[in-house]
Parts: sequence; C-alpha cells; structure tokens
Amino acid sequence: MWERSGTIEKKPPHTYLCISAGPSPACAPDMPATVLKHRTPKVRQQTTSQDNNERKRKALTFSEKIKILDYMRAHRLTQKQTADYWQENGYQGRVSQKNVSMWVKNEERIRGEVANGGAKAATCRIRDVKFPELEGALKLWVEGREAQLQPITGPLIVAKAERLREALNLPIDAIRFSNGWVDEFKRRHALQHHQHHGEAGSVNLTSVKEERIRMRHELQGWDLNDVFNADETSFFWKTVQNNGLSTKGLPGRKLDKTRMSVLVMMNATGTEKICLLFIATAKKPRCFGKKEGHELGLWYFYNKKAWMTGEVFSNAMEELDARMKRTNRKILLLLDNFSGHKWRKEAITNIKVVFFSPNLTPFVQPADAGIIRCLKAIFHRLVLCRSLDHEDEGEVDIFAINQLEAMQLLEEAWKSIKQSTIANCWRHTGILPSNEEASNSRANHAEPDVEFEVQAATDALQRLNHSLSNRGGGRHLLPRPCLVDDIEELLTEPAAPEWVGDGSELELLKMVRQTKTKL
Repeated sequence: MWERSGTIEKKPPHTYLCISAGPSPACAPDMPATVLKHRTPKVRQQTTSQDNNERKRKALTFSEKIKILDYMRAHRLTQKQTADYWQENGYQGRVSQKNVSMWVKNEERIRGEVANGGAKAATCRIRDVKFPELEGALKLWVEGREAQLQPITGPLIVAKAERLREALNLPIDAIRFSNGWVDEFKRRHALQHHQHHGEAGSVNLTSVKEERIRMRHELQGWDLNDVFNADETSFFWKTVQNNGLSTKGLPGRKLDKTRMSVLVMMNATGTEKICLLFIATAKKPRCFGKKEGHELGLWYFYNKKAWMTGEVFSNAMEELDARMKRTNRKILLLLDNFSGHKWRKEAITNIKVVFFSPNLTPFVQPADAGIIRCLKAIFHRLVLCRSLDHEDEGEVDIFAINQLEAMQLLEEAWKSIKQSTIANCWRHTGILPSNEEASNSRANHAEPDVEFEVQAATDALQRLNHSLSNRGGGRHLLPRPCLVDDIEELLTEPAAPEWVGDGSELELLKMVRQTKTKL
C-alpha cells in the first residue's frame, strides 16, 4: 500500500502528481497535499495485414472443400498429408486433419447440396432450419405455383409463410419473416428473379404435344424443301438500342415507335428464303424518290395502319402462286390462324395451306422459334455498324435512317441468316416427321463414342442420386427432387408439369409429414 510522503517516487507505468496548498510546487512533509494518480495512455500496438489475416480465419467454402477432397482422392493422400499440403499451399491455419476428417464425413451431403442447387459453391456451411415443417410446406407451395406457371414474389412468399405459421399454431415471435429471412429462403432453394417472356405460359402443354403429332401427320410425304412457314412481325425501324456497355449508368433515348409490318417466309431446310414482304403507310415515301416499291426491288404493300389485311395477303398469295406455276412446283405453307390470312381459293392452285391450331404458335411455329428474333438482332447490329460511318462523317444524329435504308438493311440481315439457323429452328419446334425417324436411327445405330458419353452421364447421374438420397440434417424433411435413374428419361420429351392438391396450408403440411414418415 502506497503512503503519502513528501518525496514522491515515480513508478512506471503510473505517474503521480502532487498538488500542495502553498505557493511552492514542492511537497513538504508538514504541508498537506493531494495526490492524484494518473495512468499513462497505453500505446496501441500496430498490427500488420498478416496479423489481421491470422486473426480472421475465414471458413472455407464448399467449392474449396470439394477441391481439397478431389485433390486428396486424385493423389491418394491420407487426411494428415492432405492437411499438411494445403497448410503450405494457400490455406495456412485453415486446414487441419480434423477439418479434412469432418469434410470426408459430410462429403456426400456437401456435393449433393451444391449439385441440387440447395447451396451455392460459395456457401461455407449449411444451417438447419428452425421449423422444417413450415419450410417444407412452403417449398411445396412454391413448386406448385411454378408448375402452374403462376408468378411468385417475395411478399407472396411471406404472406403464405404467415398462413403456415398460423396453421402450425406457432406464436408470432417464434419466427419473423423479415427481408433477410426471404433472402435466405430464396438462396436455400435456388430461387431467382426471371422475366417471363412470350405467350407460352398461357398454353396447355398437352395440346402442344397433340399439335406436334398432327403437324407431323400433315407433313408426311412432303419434301422438306417444299414445306414453308410464313409469319408477320412488327418492325420498329427507327428504334435505337437502349442498352450496352458503359462505366456508369447513362440516360436512355426516347423510343421512336414508327412501325411497318414484315412478312417472313422460308422452307424447312433453310435452303430457300422468300424475299421479305413490307407493309407501310405510304404508297411512295419521300425516300423512294417518286418510285414504287417494285421498281426498287422490294415486295411492298401499303395501307393506313401498316398491318396485314385480307386484301394484302390475298395479293401476296397470288403473286407467290404465280412464281410456283412458272417453275411447275407445289408447296405446303404453314400459317397461324390470324384473321387477315384470307385469299381467293379459286385463284390459288400450287399452294396448299395448313393452319396451326389457335394459341399454340409459340411452341410449334418455326418463325417464332428464333428466326424472327435472329433477323431483328442482325438488323440492329448492322445499324450500329452503320453509325460508325455517320460518326466519321461528322453527322449530328449518327442513328438517323430513312424507311428505304431500313428496308434495305433488313433485306441484308435476312440474306445473312444461316441455313443451319433456320433448319435448327424448324427442328426445335418438333413438327418435322424426320424428328422421330432420326431418333429411331440414333437409337439403333449409336456410335461407340456416343455410347461412351451416355454411359459416363449415367454413372454421374447415379452418383448424384446417391448423394441426394443420403442428405441429412434439418433439410432432410424437405421434399426431395424427382430422381432420374435411367439416362433415357432425360432424352425423352418432358411431360407437362402437374400439381396435385389444392395448395391449402393443411394439405401442404400433410404432404410434408407424409414425406417425413416415409423417411
């Protein structure tokens, strides 16, 4: 115990200050003094980045764990040898023999979760869900909505989860469905935002299969070089591409919606593309130079709304039929059931028309299978390349274009579409009778290298199924994906998605409990 004294001994690391009542700063023995004790501030030891890295040892991700396990298998190392190697090669202080042993024990689960999409490769660990029945029921509901092609959003997931919480008689404080919970739920089940394109979502897939069978029957006996498809599309020829590469966000341009209609027509082998048919609003646009379309080498029509009408289509059919008569050729023309597709039947002798069933063209019409999309993409590429010439010439509006130039560029784009692109789009629709013949031929005359690849895929599939079947933890109560044991199932056309059940909370919980009982 330190005692007051006239002489104050300074002892590190403390500093003592004597304050006397008199004028002298010195502390005399007969003079009362007040002694204050002050701690000198500690000097903070500076740390290097290496020390920080050692202090913060980040857990390895699933991809890193799988890489280490694959290396151990490939080089036939023991767990101790594997740990020692990776300690010296990038994972100092993060890989021990105990870690490797634990990863080997959970290897099937780790690989299964990554392969199934239940966890990303960047995930470090899988945490068991707190209420697996609620999680499983909600996952079933999401799968049902997806099978019915119904939209799913984060707020909708929260609303359904609240109903399931009420059905399970859970208190509100037991689980709160915050934005963080929604993000984790989407991550656990590989849910991502996707834009729904086209009109295919309103189509009954069973009807699509029936339509494909009907069209194959219609095409039987026809040479595919004589089978054509025609379809109209809107062509906004003044529209400038409103996206691209930049270092920061840029303001967009006002879209010019000046439109004309274009009819594309091509055969099933891609060897013949009929010249484009244009429909605009003016008989002689100013850019035509007082000439008509046919004088400029264009198949050109006009009307007030720049759209396909019965009159325009009838005239086009008669011109096309006259071409076929000159070459003594008969063709089969596939069309959708658009009301403007009308013609005088007595005037058409060399063209047989077959209509697609209503509302099925997104699946069975070749022009909608990518040909029109390819045409417009090439056109916009040509417009961008053309803007470089205008830029070199010092033009103010480098994207300025008139109707004639747009039509000529689109004709150039139409000619540049590859034959293989058109043939692949036809094949993609599944309406060609050669699809079944080619499938049978491949099945009866499989080449050795193809057989080897199929066998390798089969082995990989069996390993994946084994991993998924043995996954454990709290996630084992979630519905397992449908396992495929035969590679032939992957080569056949998938059936239309089905959903059995009313989607009610009690029904979903019942299904989850049945799954738990089977396990």
